[in-house]
Amino acid sequence: MLVYTFYKIGIKGTKYCYIGSSKDVTKRLYMHKDACSNSSAPNYNCKIYECLRENGGWSAAEVTIIDTREFDAKEDVLIQEQKYIVQYKANLNMVAATGQTLQCLIDQKNLTANLTTETRLKRKRLGSAIWKKSAGKEKYNLWQRNYMRKKMCFKREAKRQLGYYQQSVPEVAF
Repeated sequence: MLVYTFYKIGIKGTKYCYIGSSKDVTKRLYMHKDACSNSSAPNYNCKIYECLRENGGWSAAEVTIIDTREFDAKEDVLIQEQKYIVQYKANLNMVAATGQTLQCLIDQKNLTANLTTETRLKRKRLGSAIWKKSAGKEKYNLWQRNYMRKKMCFKREAKRQLGYYQQSVPEVAF
């Protein structure tokens, strides 16, 4: 089970807000503060941090815990976060929770939930068949290599017995 906390960062005196989620909110807020004040941070120019700096920094921010829940899958967390983004009209979130619309997330979740045990079993069988095919090919290649090595060794031994490898020393007359 995944326990996630959803939070809202609002800016006093404005209609701006940001919705986020995290397993450890304290650590995540520290990361937000660091990225806002550290000009060498890769996300220093994000919309939320620029807005915070323009309106008085973190002293003007209001952090509110929206909800804490347990989830079975990460997709459920992203769907819920996207619902909160829409509900609170979060205008500082640069993209959707996953870069997809809420309907896309829900459709994706439904597709994975609709996989029946029969479909999973077919996938498993297909995977094992592919593995057997590749393993069979590897075994054949190994057998072929060993066969050729033995054949070459046999030929070499036969040639040695027939004297192919003996150097003929010319007879020298004294």
